[in-house]
Amino acid sequence: MKTRLTLLTMLVLFVVATVYAGDTELPKMNISQAGDEIALLAFNSSVPKTFEVTVTDESNSIIYFHKTEKKKADFKENIDFSALGDGTYCICINYGNQSLNNKIMVSDHKITTSTVQHLYEPYMKLDDDNLNVSFLNTPQKRVYLNIYQNDEHLQGFNLGKKLEIQKCFDISNLSSGEYQVVVTDDFKDHIFTLRK
Repeated sequence: MKTRLTLLTMLVLFVVATVYAGDTELPKMNISQAGDEIALLAFNSSVPKTFEVTVTDESNSIIYFHKTEKKKADFKENIDFSALGDGTYCICINYGNQSLNNKIMVSDHKITTSTVQHLYEPYMKLDDDNLNVSFLNTPQKRVYLNIYQNDEHLQGFNLGKKLEIQKCFDISNLSSGEYQVVVTDDFKDHIFTLRK
């Protein structure tokens, strides 16, 4: 009797896990060429989400930004690079604490893409004078944290390249004010505003 109950319980758990896994498929990003130096960006999610789309150039300047006000399951947008010229650009779709990222290269009127990277966004919390940072570093490449105020570099830290990064920094030496905290992983800069 116990064996039958155990098997039935395991079967129920397996079915629930399978249904849940099917409903929580990760969102997808696709980029294709839609004309001379025009990229068609497509986003698809099995569960509607609010999200932000950011396109940056090689100097990390934002050249395109779109934020949804309502949850969407699909999004398509043509992005024209003809006025910007040849170069490497980063397209990021940020949804909650996760993002889809792709580097695209524009050269001779052609657009080529790299592999889409699914990344987790760092989590930061200021507790008194302690800055707590958590980051799931899926590529397991070196990660750095830098603190700026008015474009002046104040402090820098090597966070390492472990999969799970949990660090706490004493920033009691910083005076009251607004700071930019930049966490740099292998793919992009994650920029946060910190008010102390």
